[in-house]
Amino acid sequence: MIGIVLEPIFQAAANGIALAIGKTAAENGINLLDKAGGALLDGAGNLTQLGKNLLFPISKKYIKNYTQRHGTFKVLGMSEPTSLDDVYTTQFFNSETRRSFESIEALEDTFRKRQRLDFTSGDDAKRSGIDVANDKQYLLVLGGPGMGKTTFLRKLGLEALKRKKQGYQHKKIPVLIELKRFESREIDLEGAIAEEFNNCDFPKYKELTSKFLEDGELLILLDGLDEVPTKHISEMTTKIRDFVDKYQDNRFIISCRIAAYRQNQNLQRFTDVEIAEFDDNQIENFINNWFKSQPQKAQDCWQKLSSGEYSATKELTRTPLLLTLICLLYRKTGHFPRKRATLYERALRVLLEEWDASKDIPREQLYKGLDTRCKESMLAEISYDTFVEDNLSFPTREIVQKIETILGEMLPEEKSISGRNVLKNIELQHGLLVEKEKDIYCFSHLTLQEFLTAQHIYQDESEVKKLIVNHLCDPRWREVFLLIAGLKNKADDLLLEMEKQIQTYINTRKLKDLLVWVEQITDTSAGDFEPVGKRALAIAKANAHANGNAHAYAYDLAYAYDLAYAYDLANPHANPHANAYAYAQANAYAYALANALANAYANAIALANAINEFINYARDSEKFQIFQGVDYNKLIARLEQLRKQVPDNNQSPDEHQAFAQNLIQTWLEAFHLTPEMIDLSSEEIKALDNYLYANLLMVKCRQEAIRVSGDIWQGIEERMLLPNT
Repeated sequence: MIGIVLEPIFQAAANGIALAIGKTAAENGINLLDKAGGALLDGAGNLTQLGKNLLFPISKKYIKNYTQRHGTFKVLGMSEPTSLDDVYTTQFFNSETRRSFESIEALEDTFRKRQRLDFTSGDDAKRSGIDVANDKQYLLVLGGPGMGKTTFLRKLGLEALKRKKQGYQHKKIPVLIELKRFESREIDLEGAIAEEFNNCDFPKYKELTSKFLEDGELLILLDGLDEVPTKHISEMTTKIRDFVDKYQDNRFIISCRIAAYRQNQNLQRFTDVEIAEFDDNQIENFINNWFKSQPQKAQDCWQKLSSGEYSATKELTRTPLLLTLICLLYRKTGHFPRKRATLYERALRVLLEEWDASKDIPREQLYKGLDTRCKESMLAEISYDTFVEDNLSFPTREIVQKIETILGEMLPEEKSISGRNVLKNIELQHGLLVEKEKDIYCFSHLTLQEFLTAQHIYQDESEVKKLIVNHLCDPRWREVFLLIAGLKNKADDLLLEMEKQIQTYINTRKLKDLLVWVEQITDTSAGDFEPVGKRALAIAKANAHANGNAHAYAYDLAYAYDLAYAYDLANPHANPHANAYAYAQANAYAYALANALANAYANAIALANAINEFINYARDSEKFQIFQGVDYNKLIARLEQLRKQVPDNNQSPDEHQAFAQNLIQTWLEAFHLTPEMIDLSSEEIKALDNYLYANLLMVKCRQEAIRVSGDIWQGIEERMLLPNT
């Protein structure tokens, strides 16, 4: 507590422990003064000056010792420890230890949307961990690797020491015991607690420990039941159960990975709770705490995570451990790793290797050769198979069979492999596969499943080509494409194959004519935009005027503007800051215009609004000089004239419609378009949608790639959004 909390709180904590020692000694006849005269307590039960002189140094040492050992943390290669109080974010528990879904389809739908797989179905579905600990005398805290179980126990001990009115309400002395310490020694819980007091120079520490336990003075925090070697876990569970029965007036909290406890549910007194994944508020609070001295960096980090571009990265932050990793990486550079494959590979390493290693947890190897590389290869194949089948969840029997088949080929010297044991081992040690329903498993993070799928594909060119043909325009595979680009040493072949497939989507005369118009209207225009950006904006413009069909063309508009902006950002010689305004203006115009046209037949006001939108954009368009061969002065004059001729509401619907058609025709002629060119069928709209989406994805893959030949990419960009010759 020294250097972490205010001095008055520290003094109150020391007084509380000293008073507990004095009362226990006095009530049980334990002489802590030896031959010295005097008493520890006065008639009112308060510490005498003699008692303070003797017990305050002991109490302060205990508080200091607990704070130094458990009040800081240093993980994932951090160069310096960090105060737990400084970064701790309130943790919540689910109301049940397993969420119930109406169906497997409902579970998968939740997973696809990258929602939290916890119990947040309503405001009462989660409770603060401190509130639950205040309410329950015997508490078993469950969760996967890196969910913050140890952090919660340590924080609760700190709160118990502080003895504040808000916080942990029970006046108990916290004692935290790491259960892995019993790996090679007799399981003696009372002896371990006594040793904690002996380390802080408690006089008569064995006698005091016995009396503390008998009088119910302790908050006993038993961390890591899953970290006990498998051969000892049954004995440990029995020892804990007997210990709790013997000293039932104390308060007990045990932490355990959920996979381990499902195999050893023998603690009947305890209420089982599962730590909930972080929600958005917790993620934002954690980031703000982490960057407390750099509020602008905290704000930037949260805004990036909240953007759609980083939705896959944000999904990892539901786990405190991986959120810590992301904050560490962001603190170093002020941005997330440019290549998402780099970040996800690091996250996978943490779960497969580093987390257990950093905690010195002894793990038994099930089979010779079943090392990290073997597990990763096996998981990659399972991930790929299930992702291809569009199954994000799978029955236990199926995953067990896959494991046995794969390992049978990887470890031929093993005559009998239990897929069920391997599955449980991976769930317990790494948390990459988790049981979300009874006998139904999922990958713990969709992001990591996508990364493992990409790992399985990226070195096999035939699989890459098959992926491009079958899934290039499927948004479900978007992250996999980006990750493959980031995993390849050189992405030339990937991008060329993508371009080849993209050209097949322009397969009708109207679509080809549209691209011819795009080339003609932008080829030599003077605007400070990349050529591809100009062409993308031209396609978006054409679609925005397609008879006011705002809804049918919504995706085309979005993809076209995203492509224009992304392409300029990818080219350092462009002027993305200036162009960003143009894109924003054009984007806003396109949607406003499409909606205005859709409603132009309604009344005179709608028609006048549509004309105003046309005039405003004509002026902006002239300023940005994206389109060539357009006489803006003539266009604006004609529009001004039409604005004076808007039919009033007393005129017939036919007259309104005729006027609207005249307005549209005026606009199209100015940009050398005809109604027939933009009157696309539903099949052509879908083909154009795929075309723009795939081009945008190709640009994103170029940004993710480690290396691309300059001449290869130059050729691709020169051909992009042009008719295939």
